[in-house]
Amino acid sequence: MADVFISYSRHDREFVTALDAQLAERSLDVWVDWEDIPPTAKWREEIRDAVSAADAVVFVLTPRSLTSHECGIELDLAFEQNKRVITLMREEPGAASVPERIAALNWIPATPDRDLSAVVETLLEAMRTDLDWVRLHTRLLVRSNEWESRGRDRSYLLGGTDLRAAEAALASAGGKEPQPTDLQREYVAAGRRAAERRQRQLLGGVSVALVVAIGLAIFALVQRNDAIHQKKQALSRELAANAALTEPIDPELSLLLAIRAARTTPTAEAASALRRALVLFPLRATLRPTAYAEHVAFAADGRHAVTVGRTTELWDVTTMRHTLTVHGTVAEHPPAAFTPDVRQVVIGTPAGVANVYDAVSGRKIRPIPAHDGAVDAIAISKDGARVALAGANGMTIAPLTGAGPVVHVASPLRGASSLAFSPDGRTVAAGTDSGGFGVWSAADGARLLQYHAPANRSIRVEFAAGGRLVAADTENGPFTIWDVSARRRVVTAPTASADL
Repeated sequence: MADVFISYSRHDREFVTALDAQLAERSLDVWVDWEDIPPTAKWREEIRDAVSAADAVVFVLTPRSLTSHECGIELDLAFEQNKRVITLMREEPGAASVPERIAALNWIPATPDRDLSAVVETLLEAMRTDLDWVRLHTRLLVRSNEWESRGRDRSYLLGGTDLRAAEAALASAGGKEPQPTDLQREYVAAGRRAAERRQRQLLGGVSVALVVAIGLAIFALVQRNDAIHQKKQALSRELAANAALTEPIDPELSLLLAIRAARTTPTAEAASALRRALVLFPLRATLRPTAYAEHVAFAADGRHAVTVGRTTELWDVTTMRHTLTVHGTVAEHPPAAFTPDVRQVVIGTPAGVANVYDAVSGRKIRPIPAHDGAVDAIAISKDGARVALAGANGMTIAPLTGAGPVVHVASPLRGASSLAFSPDGRTVAAGTDSGGFGVWSAADGARLLQYHAPANRSIRVEFAAGGRLVAADTENGPFTIWDVSARRRVVTAPTASADL
């Protein structure tokens, strides 16, 4: 699109050439007929397209341009499309008749005795008035003309953010120039009708999806083939369908249903419902890592967080500002943990090493060798002195400062996913994705407890009573509490009543 279209008489070519050069020096895109109309082009069609695509039309007023048939056609097109027309008076009109629409405008004197640079600056000032609106008016004009020329094909209509921006601009255009054309208003209104039609079709499709999801759930219950897995999938899809159905009615309920669907089991429907619900739900803010994040960990102060994946980024949660990017931490499902004073962050790798970083500068302080294979879980003692690293091939308990004894425990549990120090730092508990958990001495790695649930389900662990008791919560299974010193189970419940 051009910034300006110049309408002039060929007798004034010398002045327009100088004007074109001045505008080009100021990085404006100028449309003039000597360089833009191919010899074989249909002249009127080319002029209409050029006027539509320009933000402003500059009319060089002289007695010759006032009597020019071509200039008259160009001005008619400009006024027909409500373009911003700016008149440069190169010569007094004399006996030539001035059209009423030109006479009603403020003219910028551009007579030979005027300094051309000053004239151009005055012209630019006029063009910059309501510039955002002028440019939007131009874009809407080009797109509405294209829509009209294509037989009002709905595929050319606005949608989404473009439609909302156009509606807001038209609503606030009351006292602005140029005014919207009737075609522009029809174009935006047609876009809104099409968007509402799509929404109604979407709601109908969601209703069908809900029926299908319920049918799948009933079929899974009856057939009992791969009962647990299929039941979870059907429930997740049903919740996702309900989340989609309640989107326009109750965004908060839609979000809760989508979260429950995702927690039940990961499905494409749950992920889609969760993405839509997060967009609609009025969240205070959202962390947006620059690359895909596998894991997020919060500091004890609740103010700082780290997202880990293809890149590692530190955040101030209260302001939702990204404060730092730590490079060289790429891993699949990488664990991370802050020290209690939030000065350092420990991030696991798939190579059996955890790296310690300065949480302020992002500087890598040192690596902590662990064991063969990936580091699956990280825990830091309450005093910040020691760190525990666990994976499928073992567990390592090491000092964070680099000085002190290192304890290795060979293959304590397979697939460690939960790790915790007791408050006094003397013991370490680990839970796995396969239904097992155990407790070890942090001083020498001696095993104090070990337990395996009847089913291969994820177990989370947490200490209580100053480290005397440890709780083990099995996903969709029993919740148990153990006395570490007595090495026995003291509480068993069918399922946990709340999160650990």
